[in-house]
Amino acid sequence: MRRWRARRSERGFTLPELLVLIGLITVVSLFGLPRALEPRLRLNQDSAVRLLRMLQASRSAWEARTGVPATLPQLTGYLSPDERPELPRSLMPHGFFLRDDGAVLRGGYRFREVLEPRQGPLGCWAWPKLAGYSGREVYWLDYASGEVRVQEGVELPPPLTPPAAMGRPLG
Repeated sequence: MRRWRARRSERGFTLPELLVLIGLITVVSLFGLPRALEPRLRLNQDSAVRLLRMLQASRSAWEARTGVPATLPQLTGYLSPDERPELPRSLMPHGFFLRDDGAVLRGGYRFREVLEPRQGPLGCWAWPKLAGYSGREVYWLDYASGEVRVQEGVELPPPLTPPAAMGRPLG
């Protein structure tokens, strides 16, 4: 009997001990993970707002030099005007690249410009790549006013039209 107990103690953990350990790890991760992701989420949202404001400033600089409003492809260096070689290749930061669907992915957010055939560029949407994980808010930059607004209840991805009603201003 003594030999059997010695062998049993050398075998390792029992099934109930392992189940308790797995349960503790699960509970800690359920409460700890959202708190650990919260600073990154706020950083992504702040970065999206800063990039939208930078986009508006770049559009103003482009229009001051060329006399015509710029589109997102022009600001990212994809469509530079041949008649104005003195313009820089890109007025937007490095890594602000257009994807095939016309959206830009940067800092956990996607950016897409809304173009009207007769009026030109109207504004730019910014929405989280993974809603709830990389951001919670959807933003609209209105090119006419230069304001960035938070839009409520927008389906993702946003439509290729401006919002029906202007959201609340950032403040």
